[in-house]
Amino acid sequence: STKCSTDPWLEVDLGGPYRIEYVVLHNRNGRNYAGDLGDYEIWLSSQQGKREIQCAAASVPDSWRDAQGAQSQRCAGSGRYVTVLLPGDDRCLSLYELSVFDQPVPRSPPPPPSPPVPPPPSSPPPPPPSPPLPPSPPYPPSPPSPPPSPVPAMPPTDALVLLPTVSAQMSSILGWYAKAENCIDNQTKGSVCSTKCSTD
Repeated sequence: STKCSTDPWLEVDLGGPYRIEYVVLHNRNGRNYAGDLGDYEIWLSSQQGKREIQCAAASVPDSWRDAQGAQSQRCAGSGRYVTVLLPGDDRCLSLYELSVFDQPVPRSPPPPPSPPVPPPPSSPPPPPPSPPLPPSPPYPPSPPSPPPSPVPAMPPTDALVLLPTVSAQMSSILGWYAKAENCIDNQTKGSVCSTKCSTD
């Protein structure tokens, strides 16, 4: 039998902190591979090997024909490291490419955190409470809220800024031919990066 990994992951280093808007996974094609992506999560972090902010969680479509190719997710946030995680047992992470995009105009790196605010000076004791006011007449019921707005579709990639990817690593590697760097070589077909499976 073939046994794959628990919680396999792919981490991509952008080389520095960036603001991020979208992440695109170029999934493998074919009936035997497209569905492997399954349920996945995308995380952002300022430190290597950490997962600090989950910016997206999704599942590929049930049909393997719809699951293959580019899977685009809104991933608004900031960080240096972008990690794709497949939660659960017996999972295999295998992709052609991972691409990270920002808005059309490049923005400055996120600002450093603000220093803590000092506590306010002690206040004098509050005045005695005012006498209660007479009850107000009942208000008419509020109108129903409008339905939430749909999430805007991702713009075409040529209208966005492709962020640099300087290195990549995976929780395990199937072999030299499926190394993590294959997923940041700007090739959306051909070589793949893939985590390890073992045959008992």
